[in-house]
Amino acid sequence: RRLLIFHQDTQDGSAKVWDVKTGEALTPALRHAGLMIHQGAFSADGASVLTVGFDNSCRAWRADTGAPLRQEMRHDGGISMASFSPDGQRIATAGFDGTARLWDSHEDGPAKSILRHEGYVYGVAFSQDGRRLLTASQDGRVRLWRLADEPWRMTIAHADSTLSIHTAAYSSNGHLIATSGSDGFIRLWNAGTGEARGQPIPHPGLPVSITFTLQGDRLASASSDSLRLTNL
Repeated sequence: RRLLIFHQDTQDGSAKVWDVKTGEALTPALRHAGLMIHQGAFSADGASVLTVGFDNSCRAWRADTGAPLRQEMRHDGGISMASFSPDGQRIATAGFDGTARLWDSHEDGPAKSILRHEGYVYGVAFSQDGRRLLTASQDGRVRLWRLADEPWRMTIAHADSTLSIHTAAYSSNGHLIATSGSDGFIRLWNAGTGEARGQPIPHPGLPVSITFTLQGDRLASASSDSLRLTNL
């Protein structure tokens, strides 16, 4: 029922949250030091929203008032994307410093965990229960991290070591992982073993977003000029 719109043609690059039913703005302009916002994400309950800007920060806001939830979050370089955990208590950010970072969504302070790759980290995705996190990287690997006391990881490495992995997604039952790479193909993996499932799925253009349906029987993928729904 809420929609985040950010304007890349305005001088301050601000964003606002809108009520879809009434068409009214719920927040004042959400800004990033006068630079454009390039990604945003709501919490599962729609009460909070994240924005990622070209000022190399991620910011968390109340979606009904625009009040900040906590201080801004930063990497040692730019941030590519951010996501809330399913319960809204944690935030994962992906950065060009080769790390993904976990933050408390309502308390200021440094990152609680720093998860490392050997290249830019482009994507992050929580499992439905919030106990695991996927990180997708320029280094051609997707890593599955268990977010218990001491992070444990499993690495999924593509056969082509030159391939950048741009995004990853969990199925709702946690059994499958989908990844999209710089070759324009989407691949499915067994989330328990890391083994490939089936053949690569082509997508016109470069897929920048992938997500499973709630039933887990179809996969939606989007590029800059196309949207595709694939039966699994």
